[in-house]
Amino acid sequence: MKKRFLQSLTCLMLIFGAAQGGETPAVDKQKAPWFVAWFDADLDQDAAVGWEQGQMDLGWSLARTYQHKPSARQKPNPKTIVAMLPKESVSYPKAFGQLLRYIGNNFAGSRIILCNFFKKDENCPKILDLAKQQHANLIFTIGSESATAAAQFYTGCGIPIVTCNNKDPVILGLLKDTKRGSGTNIAYTTVNMTPEDLVLWLFKFRPALKQVALVYDKQHKEVNAAEVNPLREMFKQRGITMFDVGTEGPKDAVEGINRLLPTVLAEMKKNDPETANSVFLVTSCTSLWEQPGLGEIAKLAGTTPVLSTITDAVSGGADGALIGIGLDRATAGHLAAVYVGRILSGKEKPETMPLGRVSPPDIAISFMKARQIGTAIPFELFENASFVYDYSGQRVQQYGTKNESSAELAR
Repeated sequence: MKKRFLQSLTCLMLIFGAAQGGETPAVDKQKAPWFVAWFDADLDQDAAVGWEQGQMDLGWSLARTYQHKPSARQKPNPKTIVAMLPKESVSYPKAFGQLLRYIGNNFAGSRIILCNFFKKDENCPKILDLAKQQHANLIFTIGSESATAAAQFYTGCGIPIVTCNNKDPVILGLLKDTKRGSGTNIAYTTVNMTPEDLVLWLFKFRPALKQVALVYDKQHKEVNAAEVNPLREMFKQRGITMFDVGTEGPKDAVEGINRLLPTVLAEMKKNDPETANSVFLVTSCTSLWEQPGLGEIAKLAGTTPVLSTITDAVSGGADGALIGIGLDRATAGHLAAVYVGRILSGKEKPETMPLGRVSPPDIAISFMKARQIGTAIPFELFENASFVYDYSGQRVQQYGTKNESSAELAR
């Protein structure tokens, strides 16, 4: 936390300089070192070992550069990758770290240029021009907006592309066939489970599940398309009553939750007074699964279980979710990095690569939260968990690696 504060402070000093007289100068965020403010602080520094970090002035923006320094035992096999993201999100550095790790281990001496296009279409052609000028071997997109931009601006550009950390491209209208590939220079991966699989896991938690209050941001187009609408239809098919807790954008997260959730909870209790067969399900909208939004949900939900489609919503604390069922963003990053490796090594071509989707999902569980709300964790969920937090809120299992404390929870 201290490290992130200091980096943010450094960024503010770089942006505003020595402003005097109480006046705040106009700031061009595109030309500020955006990566200092948040990306560097959230990047796994272990993954960055062996990489020399720098920056590149693109004229319209600054880019973060990574130059790999091969060890004495590595044979150089340098590649150039241009990566792009659309906005600030703590999940992006988590996925990008897996790319650094994989490329550093398999393509020694490579260079990666990370750009932020700030969700502005006019910046996308500029990134493509950069990729061509740098003779990039591949473009790596991070986030749904980046995948959509790549499909719109880069299809047929002659440079292979791999997408990462994006919603289901079929539902987003970017891909027609999950098994045959795109038929273009773009290979797609996704962070989404199928709605069928998610509902199956919900039933493993609550076999008599009758009601789900879905928490989402009405303005998040990608989440609505890839999660909300498919789940609405799936719940209808399975005879589950769905309640909407739809906030009006990131700025409305806390206020919207306080405005909507108590009313929905009261309605749920009319048919299920103890909410024994009801849950709140938080979608992957960042403003809702991050604090303070998630904390408000956990507080107002009381003893009704709060689950999420993202494992990072489970932190072990009282202000987190009970269970997360989905794809951890580091897992998503590793999957996409493997796709990158297969393309760069010449083993596969992006046009024929099927949609990359991890199954079974990552599962995160908080036994501290389970004790707090007085509910049990089915053994099947615990057995398949990637992340486990014990009764004190300490993480005792990560990516399936258990320690003695985790073993005690199974007894």
